Amino acid sequence: SNFDYDWNGDLVYATETGNAVDIKSWQSDDQDSSNFLYQTKDFDFGHPSRYKKIYGFYLTYKHTGSEISDFVKYARDGSTTFGHSNLSNNNLDTAASFEIQKVTFDTPLKCQSIALQLYGVGTATQIEINDIGIEYRLLPSAKVAAT
Repeated sequence: SNFDYDWNGDLVYATETGNAVDIKSWQSDDQDSSNFLYQTKDFDFGHPSRYKKIYGFYLTYKHTGSEISDFVKYARDGSTTFGHSNLSNNNLDTAASFEIQKVTFDTPLKCQSIALQLYGVGTATQIEINDIGIEYRLLPSAKVAAT
């Protein structure tokens, strides 16, 4: 749901599971967890009706705990079903602070929009995402012949 304020002035939001609705308080402090899930919006790169070729993603992040890899899923064209087939991971930089990981497709993905999920189970205790870059190219629009 959207954020709102409760009677104490605390920032709250609602989650739904089945028919039950839970009101939760927003926590701005770092939280330790062995699981995480972050989902982006559906990116259309300012051209919702044009097809794009997606070549890969660049993720800059840092974490504590064990090494994390293979934690990216994607959904295309407004789908809510996320998968990770045809993806390959390359660690470009594994410095002590931020790591840079390049995730590429075996063959470029043709789509109109794409959303990402970053997930982990039993991996890092904390993860901080600095940025996500998507390498893509707009495909030419189809020309309609004049009659």
